[in-house]
Amino acid sequence: MVTSKATSVAKFLKAHPPETAATLTTLCKLVRKVAPRALESMQYGMPSWFQNGPLFAVNAQKNYFALYCCEVDLVAKHQATLGRVDCGMSCVRFRKLEQLDLAAVKQMLEAAVARRDAGGVYQTLQSKRVAKKSAAKRPARKAPAKRSPR
Repeated sequence: MVTSKATSVAKFLKAHPPETAATLTTLCKLVRKVAPRALESMQYGMPSWFQNGPLFAVNAQKNYFALYCCEVDLVAKHQATLGRVDCGMSCVRFRKLEQLDLAAVKQMLEAAVARRDAGGVYQTLQSKRVAKKSAAKRPARKAPAKRSPR
């Protein structure tokens, strides 16, 4: 993963070639517009936004751009509408901005912000798995059969 030593988003953008900076600037502006109350900072070497925990991040890798949305289920839910992209658990990867449907991205980001505005707090993927397992009903285990003495 490509990381930056920049201490501000402005310095991060200036450190990239103009074409790359233009794509990153478009994403940053979209996030700022959708999440005006989110705290912007540099975390893990990339521009990140926080609102009741980590919310969004953007980065330029060697061969693609990445938009991270920490509301994992929303990435999966909107994947079909995002354009010609490759999605991971919380990551939307694309090579050119033209491959990304910005209107669909805006909808996904707005849904994440609405969830946080409603009091939702970031949960790690591990804590979501634990909550899901504990909520599922498990059949009662049978007591092991007693063995007869020999």
